[in-house]
Amino acid sequence: MFGSYLAIFCILFGIPLPFAVWTYENIALYKTAWQQDTLLSFTAARAVDGRKDSLSIFGSDCVTSQYNYTAEWRVDLGAVVSIHHIFIQYATNNLPWDENNSHTARFLGFSVYISNTTNKEDGILCFRDTMYTRATIPNPTNITCPHHGRYVIYYNNRTSLPYPVGYSKDAGNDLCEVEVYGCTSPKSYGENCSITCPENCTDGRCHIVEGTCFQCLNGYSGSTCTKVSDSNHGESGKNCSTPCPENCLDGQCEVVNETCFGCSEGDNGSNIYEGDRSTTWINIEETRDRYALLYWCGAVGVVVIVVIITIFVTKTRNSNSAKTSHSCCLDISSGNANFSTEDEIALQNLSTQRTKHDWRMFVDFLHSGVDFRLDIRKHRT
Repeated sequence: MFGSYLAIFCILFGIPLPFAVWTYENIALYKTAWQQDTLLSFTAARAVDGRKDSLSIFGSDCVTSQYNYTAEWRVDLGAVVSIHHIFIQYATNNLPWDENNSHTARFLGFSVYISNTTNKEDGILCFRDTMYTRATIPNPTNITCPHHGRYVIYYNNRTSLPYPVGYSKDAGNDLCEVEVYGCTSPKSYGENCSITCPENCTDGRCHIVEGTCFQCLNGYSGSTCTKVSDSNHGESGKNCSTPCPENCLDGQCEVVNETCFGCSEGDNGSNIYEGDRSTTWINIEETRDRYALLYWCGAVGVVVIVVIITIFVTKTRNSNSAKTSHSCCLDISSGNANFSTEDEIALQNLSTQRTKHDWRMFVDFLHSGVDFRLDIRKHRT
């Protein structure tokens, strides 16, 4: 951490940075490099070989390209890494670095990008020179750019006339060394890359110095993604980019799995979803079927009872009619001269037995109705 503060101090007060103490390793060393329009044997790999004793473009330590309208060089770090800063040593031809050095004119206007692809436009612009002059442009220079990426790209161009004062008429690489300092793991930060990024950072990545997350996992917020978001107002999903279901009460839902906390008035379902929306609607349909079955069973039961009562009343009336008819033809009133006392007693016993028989039939009908309803329930269950 002390090394980081010292480096910032050197940048602010113009102290040459090669004397600053950095706590990150050069993760570009000996990695695969490429450049546009290589000149002869001055290949791109020379800029990542760790050698910068001779700063001449005709020596063995520097990269040289053909001079053209554009110049581009890049290094492949092999994987996405966490980058802190980029060190660039430009060629000087071993001459004093001042406004009289011709290489200052060619260095002016350069840009540095970090990208996950070989296309600089897919990445981020770390630095573009728009203010230096031949007298002020530093060499070597450090570009602080705390970001994650796989490719570091150096670019310069001479495509738009008129050129600013002091600029060369063509662009070239002329790089003696490019060093990329950072952590080989994008999930580490701090001095010596010894601290693991907060667990709720998206992809486990964080700022290489501060340890703050660039982005949080769903359901979390805050600089280190430690704050749990219980709900939100109308949005869910990654980056809160997915609208909540339209039937959620007040348009609010759980931020991670998009389930409603309650349903809008008039919508079916329980007040709080349990599981995903598809499961909830299936439960609603099952509940409807269950209630419909109960209604049908009740209706059948009522019909059966009405039929039983109707049959009983009809039989009772027929029985009474038979008794009346018999009484018309055979007067069984007490004291009738045509019947003896024994005959009257026999007729009364017959009437009592007929009444008991009718009640027994009614009870049997009730039992048959109950058995019928039980059979229906067993069948539907």
